Amino acid sequence: MKKVLLLSLIFCLSLPVFSANKQKGYKIEIVAPQLKNHNINLGVYFYGKLYSRDSVMLDDKGMGAFQKDKVLPEGMYVVYYSNSDYFDVLMSDDQTFKIQIDTTDFSKNVYTDAEQTKVFAEYVNFLGECRKEVKRINEDKKEKNEEKKTEAISAIDNMVKEKQNALKTAYAGKTLGIFLSATDQIDVPKFEEIENDSIRRVKKYYWYREHYFDNINLSDPRLVYSPFLEPKVTQYVEQVIPQMPDTLSIEIVKLIEKTKGDTLTFQNMLSNMLNYAVKSNVMGMDRVTLTLAEKYYLSGEAYWADSTLLSQLSDEVKKIKYNQVGDPARDLVVETFEGEKIRVSTLNADYILLFFFEPSCGHCKVETPKLYKEIYQKYKDQSLEIVCFYIQQDRDEWKEFLDKNDLYGWRNVWDPNRESYFWYFYDVSTTPGVYLIDKDRNILAKKISVETLDGILANEFGMEKTNFEKNKDEKK
Repeated sequence: MKKVLLLSLIFCLSLPVFSANKQKGYKIEIVAPQLKNHNINLGVYFYGKLYSRDSVMLDDKGMGAFQKDKVLPEGMYVVYYSNSDYFDVLMSDDQTFKIQIDTTDFSKNVYTDAEQTKVFAEYVNFLGECRKEVKRINEDKKEKNEEKKTEAISAIDNMVKEKQNALKTAYAGKTLGIFLSATDQIDVPKFEEIENDSIRRVKKYYWYREHYFDNINLSDPRLVYSPFLEPKVTQYVEQVIPQMPDTLSIEIVKLIEKTKGDTLTFQNMLSNMLNYAVKSNVMGMDRVTLTLAEKYYLSGEAYWADSTLLSQLSDEVKKIKYNQVGDPARDLVVETFEGEKIRVSTLNADYILLFFFEPSCGHCKVETPKLYKEIYQKYKDQSLEIVCFYIQQDRDEWKEFLDKNDLYGWRNVWDPNRESYFWYFYDVSTTPGVYLIDKDRNILAKKISVETLDGILANEFGMEKTNFEKNKDEKK
């Protein structure tokens, strides 16, 4: 069974930390006669999630105010009075204004004061009307000329771009301008001078990757208080960057470094990237965990991390530091069931499978015989050596398990005197532990299921795909 690791503590570090500046505070008056004696709430986006910030009970005239003597962080907020009744409000440096709510149509809400808040609401309404017009054009059955429809929609798109560009210019550096820029798409050059299509595609990809965050200042804390930043970062990490741990480690560090201009942005990005690495199901992603833990947390840069998290990260680093996918596999001198001393690296096989188990482990009771039947029996005539490593010291327990499951075909080993330090070089904190070592004696794969292992070996040995792999391909 996998242990629950780090997630709850790391997640806590991602919760919003509100700060105040020298302004007097905020006062947002609400006028909504239809909602008299009704509770109204103010929420804030923080890295894509919504958190409650304030609430007020309207009086019998439908009037009330969100009000505190400390200013709110600038960003995107939500006013809501039910799960389905809400609207966004841009919070700039002017935090004294009034909203008259029209519960039948939020586009008719009236904003008094706070220029950026008012202009943002008008822009949202403008986009809504444009979307309606595009829908009307697409559904117009009288107009048969598709070219005219395309031209009409293109004209609307251009109008939206002109509006957006005008607002970005007028409010450059201000919250509204920052947010509009953050939602703007990157225009990738066509590279028409490159004749080869494949080379052109590669050039476009690397340009897009390099300029992905051109419209976003990752050290601007206002973007943390928005719904825009999280999906942008997630897309970059999960879709733009190849899902190879080495590459991801490098690119995620670059990403974090771009947030260092502000404490909140740095803390938020680092915490979320560590959280992402810990939760990932991608094999070898613990390289990212190792990189972030050593570079930022255990070095003291993540000064906010408490002793409990640092202790857990230190323990995790010790478990994974010497068994990273792609790194040289640490050699072990062990003893076979028959009492012979062997050095694992010198076994005469292109591939070595290190399998750590203990009979008391429920998962091991299932996976060990399965490994023997589905992997050893299938590949025993290939250049594969399976080293089944009993990690405890009770020979009678070990023998009983081997006898019961008839596991004497492969190499059964142990280290009764604890001389090999196997637990230091390989993570055996949970069992079974699976490490596939290639002909160069590097770790090719680890912590994988029997089915995944079967697919890897079939590919390495050029054999026919397993039924498991065939079914997976058919589902695609």
